[in-house]
Amino acid sequence: MPEKSLQLKYIDIHTHKASDKEVIQIVDRSGKPCCNDYEQNYFSIGLHPWHIQKAKIDDELMRIVSNIHHKSFLAIGECGLDKICDTDYSLQLSVFKKIIAISEEYKKPLILHVVKSYNEIIELRKDTKAKQSWIIHGYNGSSQLVAELIKHGFYLSFGRHLIIKHSKAAKALAQVSMERIFFETDDSDFSIQEIFDIAAKTFDCNLNQLQSNIAKNFKAVFNQNLKT
Repeated sequence: MPEKSLQLKYIDIHTHKASDKEVIQIVDRSGKPCCNDYEQNYFSIGLHPWHIQKAKIDDELMRIVSNIHHKSFLAIGECGLDKICDTDYSLQLSVFKKIIAISEEYKKPLILHVVKSYNEIIELRKDTKAKQSWIIHGYNGSSQLVAELIKHGFYLSFGRHLIIKHSKAAKALAQVSMERIFFETDDSDFSIQEIFDIAAKTFDCNLNQLQSNIAKNFKAVFNQNLKT
């Protein structure tokens, strides 16, 4: 990564828009061709449950593996389980178990898409005895579920739902230790700065303190040193 990237203070761990040079980003390149911006941004590749096609599963998994040693490849994702999408749920489970195996073999964290499948995700983490970090992206679940997820070693990433006052995400964030969180923009038009500002108010802390904690989490999960 360019040396100047290490000076940036905002960290966006999941975005589909490689556009903000003032932010350290992990850009989701799933389903997209390789391109030169791999050298300018960290990236992830996964197989989203919405996009699973039986005939293409092996190719998609091979794409993950073939890119996994790239110096900027930090995570596998999005991947996960979604009970309300059209993809057969048993097929989702089968694919996700294969992705977990890849994650463990190559020691890469997972960025998870989870819809109405939190119990299943928790059970899979226990059953597989996974050691790599699992990050639930775009968390908008209940505050009651937070303790159970943290107990089993999950990180929670918060994004656009924080902008909505009195949302489940806003209530949940107040229940999470700063040592287990990340922030993201996903495919929204909100800036990561807006999301950090709201989070700092939720924690009643200054922005530098929040940025410092997220940088520590980033190092712990992605093995990357960042100067803040």
